[in-house]
Amino acid sequence: MSINELIQRYSLESHPEGGFYRQVFCAAETVTLARGERSAMTAIYFLLSAENFSAWHQLQSDEVWAYLEGSADCCIHMIDEQGNYSKQSLGAKSDAAVPLFVVPARTWFAVEIQASAQRGERSDADYALCSCIVAPGFHWQDFKLPSRQELLPLFPQHAALIEKFTRVSDPA
Repeated sequence: MSINELIQRYSLESHPEGGFYRQVFCAAETVTLARGERSAMTAIYFLLSAENFSAWHQLQSDEVWAYLEGSADCCIHMIDEQGNYSKQSLGAKSDAAVPLFVVPARTWFAVEIQASAQRGERSDADYALCSCIVAPGFHWQDFKLPSRQELLPLFPQHAALIEKFTRVSDPA
């Protein structure tokens, strides 16, 4: 199935961080936090293609990533609050990949499609369809999408990764 067919099939729209998404669940039950009332849990479909990436962003809640289908695995790049970098392969195409992974709350992260092991490089047709489950539920007020200029002073040791996974037109 092509990227455009997947976008139509699942009624996806562009996400500000990159890729495409649609919320598929929002729990009716709520929780009250210091930052306000939130749904207990939310879930989205998230589609990422090789021609795009999910830019560095941060959530105030844990986010469970579940690989659903695709022609390639994802690589989740993470920088924790202390500035430590790590990464995790998500998918089913390589031995190093796991089908489910939790990005801890307040971790900065970016996601890209990994190269196909058979070809050694990405194809524009490579994609991964995932589900992202957030608890307490996602709220736009808990979402940070920093500009390159905002992130570089926080983690200068990771400048190359920050430049790779931010866009020139990211918000200032």
